[in-house]
Amino acid sequence: MASMLPSSSSEPPSPTRSPKGTLRGGKRESCAACKHQRRRCSSGCSLAPYFPASEADMFKIVHGLFGICNVLKILEQATDELKADAMRSVKYEAIIRQLHPVHGCKGIVYDLCRMLTEESEKLKLLKTQLAICKSQNGNQIRGSITNGNEMPTGESDLYLYDL
Repeated sequence: MASMLPSSSSEPPSPTRSPKGTLRGGKRESCAACKHQRRRCSSGCSLAPYFPASEADMFKIVHGLFGICNVLKILEQATDELKADAMRSVKYEAIIRQLHPVHGCKGIVYDLCRMLTEESEKLKLLKTQLAICKSQNGNQIRGSITNGNEMPTGESDLYLYDL
């Protein structure tokens, strides 16, 4: 209920943010990981580039699945060039695991493989049907030539024979 009360003019104005994630006056805004742990974010915080303060919900999801120690281990094992990709992968895995708690990413890969197999079978069937149509069309052309019928000369009839 206290938040519904009008603010008094004696309260200091809230600090404004600069574009680089620091507050005016040189203070740095805590990253989502440090906010979650309720500690001050140091300039050497290894999670700050990957979990800015605006991604607090994402950090909670990642923390719930992996834990801070495991995320830090993943960062330590990754080369500098791959750290951003590793964190993107960790975030993706956490989101998918939240959406599909039983199988996670493996379930999605399985579904995509199944869909690919089904579509490949459909393509194979269509190619077979196309080959049958081509052979039937070729037989009709040969039959009309042997019966003394002339080949069609109109442009509208030619498209049938260009298969």
